[in-house]
Amino acid sequence: MKSDIRAKRQRRIRYLIARRFQFRFVALILAFVFLSAALSSLVVYYTMMMLMGEKLANVYPQGMLLSIINTLNTRIILAVLIISPLVVLLGILLSFRIVGPIYRISKLLRLSARGDLSSRITVRAKDEFKALADAINDMTDMIKTSVKHQKLHAEKAAAEVESIKNAVNQEGFDKDRAKDIIEKLSSEIAEINKELSRYKL
Repeated sequence: MKSDIRAKRQRRIRYLIARRFQFRFVALILAFVFLSAALSSLVVYYTMMMLMGEKLANVYPQGMLLSIINTLNTRIILAVLIISPLVVLLGILLSFRIVGPIYRISKLLRLSARGDLSSRITVRAKDEFKALADAINDMTDMIKTSVKHQKLHAEKAAAEVESIKNAVNQEGFDKDRAKDIIEKLSSEIAEINKELSRYKL
């Protein structure tokens, strides 16, 4: 039971991974929303005053007209303030779809640089950078396969070196057997070089 609860806690999604980037992203969206609201208000006021300014001034007393404009301003500000938390939440969710894969990709690359090729990047279908994550997974798989082949050939070469050591230490050293072992050793070294030649340094 405790292990199930622990597993659920570990599976919880952390939406704030790269806080600095995500907060800047959200601030940019908020600035865009406020700017859009301000521009929309200016357009509405300008249009209203140009088309109906004189008529409204004739119909409504000046104090009442100012009261209507102030009420309109208050409602616009309230609407922006109500929408702002939703914009923040949406911004964090959208930024998570960008930051999440970048965090996982950079983590895998750091592990790979330390020689750990056992990990893979898991990216959800809706996340950004899925194609990049898949390409890095393919690259890691290819390197892993190449390293396995090199290790296998290195082990065979080490076994052949041991055979040469044993043959040299035996009485009645057989030159033909030594030549055979050296050919096998050369073959394994050639295979290692073949694998390594795929990489451009």
